[in-house]
Amino acid sequence: MSQQKVTAYITREYAGETQLLTLTSEDTNWAGVEVPGGTVDPGETLEQALYREIAEESGISKNQLMMVHYLGHNTYQSRTTQEIMTRHNYHLIFTGDSKHAFTHSVESNDIDHGWLYHYEWKTMNINHVIKLADKLQPGLVELYKLL
Repeated sequence: MSQQKVTAYITREYAGETQLLTLTSEDTNWAGVEVPGGTVDPGETLEQALYREIAEESGISKNQLMMVHYLGHNTYQSRTTQEIMTRHNYHLIFTGDSKHAFTHSVESNDIDHGWLYHYEWKTMNINHVIKLADKLQPGLVELYKLL
């Protein structure tokens, strides 16, 4: 059985443009540009894990988000553990207020506790597709199809 993961493609409308919330990490800078997400804990539903990961990694609460689409899933092999991963991808709309860029210290019971994530809203333009880490690109491709 594969390990279950969730990924949040969080967008907002700003100045007439759709923007995607992206992050880079000081602690895993090798990963490149990412979006919030992580592992589904035992006993959690996919949706529970999704909102927990978003809150831990960005500080954004469930009441600031609106679930829009399930973007499907992709399966891949972890480069570090060789384990098979199934990543469930979701599109959510941010309904709160946010600066264009902000930093958040991860609050979790996992290895990433205390890591610093630097967030930036990036404009989504069909002529210039945002490049994310390989494991995250399939969900982003599905999101672009909705633009």
